[in-house]
Amino acid sequence: PRGWIAASVWDYDEGMEMLRTFWDAAVALDPAVAGIDERDMPFCRRGQLAAFWREAGLEEVEETALVIDTAFRSFDDYWSPFLNSQGPAGVYVARLAPQKREKLKIRLRNTILGGKPDGPFTLKARARAVRGRVPAEKGRLQTEKWRRPGGPPQNRDVPPERLYEGEKTNVAIR
Repeated sequence: PRGWIAASVWDYDEGMEMLRTFWDAAVALDPAVAGIDERDMPFCRRGQLAAFWREAGLEEVEETALVIDTAFRSFDDYWSPFLNSQGPAGVYVARLAPQKREKLKIRLRNTILGGKPDGPFTLKARARAVRGRVPAEKGRLQTEKWRRPGGPPQNRDVPPERLYEGEKTNVAIR
């Protein structure tokens, strides 16, 4: 009782310059891919985590932005992770025909370097963090398995001491 619950998520909407730059370039070349852009992932926009915490019954809810610099030695240092099929952006790159992949790479290089010679550069990465205090009168937490919006909830009661075992969960106070 009266403990704190905290969480954070990358701000895929605007705060992850690495990905925002990538998806803006991809959508400019192929508007049909706008639907797989991470900007619509749950809880990644300002205020969404805090609203969820309040709806769950947590008190003293605070949300803040955590910003770090992501430093790259060169454009290839930025580009090469996309070639490993990691995350939606990497999967998108892996599925592109070689000619389209090269077009995307050139567009990104021009956007990031702006015609300057290749070299080190920095992009910002922002996460949204929230914390809230469990009300004193509440004793158990009701958790719901994480799901994309529209997916079926699978509720279960979990004693607070077991909350962090197993899969990712959204938390609601009961």
